[in-house]
Amino acid sequence: MVFYYAALVVLACVGMKVSVKGFEREDALSMRTTNSLRGIFIMLVMLSHFKSYCSPYTATLDVIGGRISTELGQLIVVMFLFYSGYGVCESIQKKGSGYVRSFPKNRILKTLVHYDLAVLLFLIAGLLMGTRFPVKKIVLSFLAWDNLGNSNWYIFAMLMLYVFTWLAFLVFGKHKYLAAAAVTALTVGYMIVVSKFQGYWWYDTVLCYALGMWFSLFKNRIISFVTKNNIIWLVVMLLLAAGLRYAHWISRDIGWRVAEALCFALLVVFGSMKFTVHNRVLEWLGRHTFEIFILQRLPMKVLGKLGLAPHQVLFFAVALAVTLVISFLFGWLMKKLDSVLFAPKKAK
Repeated sequence: MVFYYAALVVLACVGMKVSVKGFEREDALSMRTTNSLRGIFIMLVMLSHFKSYCSPYTATLDVIGGRISTELGQLIVVMFLFYSGYGVCESIQKKGSGYVRSFPKNRILKTLVHYDLAVLLFLIAGLLMGTRFPVKKIVLSFLAWDNLGNSNWYIFAMLMLYVFTWLAFLVFGKHKYLAAAAVTALTVGYMIVVSKFQGYWWYDTVLCYALGMWFSLFKNRIISFVTKNNIIWLVVMLLLAAGLRYAHWISRDIGWRVAEALCFALLVVFGSMKFTVHNRVLEWLGRHTFEIFILQRLPMKVLGKLGLAPHQVLFFAVALAVTLVISFLFGWLMKKLDSVLFAPKKAK
């Protein structure tokens, strides 16, 4: 399994721009770069899920690969949350109140509709494979609180974060710092409530969304300080790396998990200002993150049912190929559906 991680590292290096003397301050947060980084992390998510279908491992290299996956843990979803919070805050500052008022339809409802159509595919596949689901489980799965074999916690978290963002900016309007503080406070409240019902992975990374918003608000000051020269950048990177490892080693309590996630997000952001990833393959994967994230378990479940799991290389190759194809088709279908359900109304 370690070869899959090695191949991903090689792919990430293709087209990478290294700024030896200066920094890519703007390009590091461009859509092109962030999509390429999303592409890396969605493949890490897929490898993490793949591990659960093919373990236990016995070969030494597979054990090492499994260890890498375990060490990364929830960090593989951190940048999705950070970039979402950053992107939403940037859009609110540029587009204003109209964008905020569109949240219930264009962010919350649209995300839920897309997710529910994917859940429907899992329901159909499960029924065809002879699985019987309780009605309550089905209902809760369509609300992302439960699942039918699909990934759901991240979608539930994003739906709630969108709700918090809409409410905060609706109430505080142009007072963007108060709104960001409200999103942060509501997110902490969400963590406390959800911790009573779900596992730690439901809430240990969600504050990275708020971190992305705060980064957007103080972007110019943060970036100008960190990238003032190579020495300051290196010191900041070393401090973040030390904080990341210390938080990981000292304890697995929620506070340290949160600190680890926040350090990792900033480490990637500042690191990408020196090592900028530009890769068309990864960029395509990053543009289809939602579809790949939601659908990747579907071919794995079917292939596992067909007995392909012991044949690791073949299993991964087929699962990857099928995932990419159905993700592309699903994305195409969603665009068609969005043009009907969520297209802006034309003025009469």
